[in-house]
Amino acid sequence: GLCHAYWAPNIWVFYNLLDMVLAKALCALGQGQFVKAGVSLTTGLVGSGAGTQVLPTVPPVATVILTLVLMSPALWVVWSTPQPRQVLVSATVYCALASFLVGFHVHEKAILLATIPMTLMVTDSYTGTRIYLALSLTAHFSLFPLLFQPQEYLIKVLLSLLHGYLVYSALHHYALMSPASSGTLPLESQVLVATFIAVDIFEMLIHPALIVPRVPFLPLLLRSVVCAVATCRCTWQVLCLMLNVAQGKAHVGCGIDAGNAAAPG
Repeated sequence: GLCHAYWAPNIWVFYNLLDMVLAKALCALGQGQFVKAGVSLTTGLVGSGAGTQVLPTVPPVATVILTLVLMSPALWVVWSTPQPRQVLVSATVYCALASFLVGFHVHEKAILLATIPMTLMVTDSYTGTRIYLALSLTAHFSLFPLLFQPQEYLIKVLLSLLHGYLVYSALHHYALMSPASSGTLPLESQVLVATFIAVDIFEMLIHPALIVPRVPFLPLLLRSVVCAVATCRCTWQVLCLMLNVAQGKAHVGCGIDAGNAAAPG
């Protein structure tokens, strides 16, 4: 089907969520004849169905076309401006994110196809470093459900914290080059950390005590939506950074953007 049992945090999360809301609304309004019986991609259960309940089912060929359309800015930039090196690197990251966002049956682990090559961008500009920090945080949090046993929770949290500490320790010089920085994590990373903590608290404490029997998939849905928003934002930022580098508007190779760099002389 279009999505994995646990929805990867991409565009189809919002499509599935809209389908779920429409199905519930139509049933509540007594219009259940418009809801496909026995089909529900939105349950999050393996083998529960390969289609949507109300919205049209998206075929694989449609996702291929969407992927090519979304990749087209990067393909054009690389064709027309192959230098400097940062153009190719940012275009590679953007294409990986594009295929992740609109691909067919994308697994959540596919986010590594973007985060790994993005390590080549982290010292080129403070913007690139900040995007990497946000995307890395999102990738780790989105992969938490793969280790679902209670005894594995502390392991995945500690490993994520260790990775975050090592990355921040190595890159904080670049991430904090913004004049607005106060010597802490960039604001978007702080917001992400606070949001992820809130989702984890909801999943571990509030959901089991209050609403788990009726909507067991709710924590995974919430996690997918939050991570999808963050992934879309990172994709847009990578696209803007790629276009700026191609147009010579970003000062690369010294850890800061052109707007924060002194004029050469």
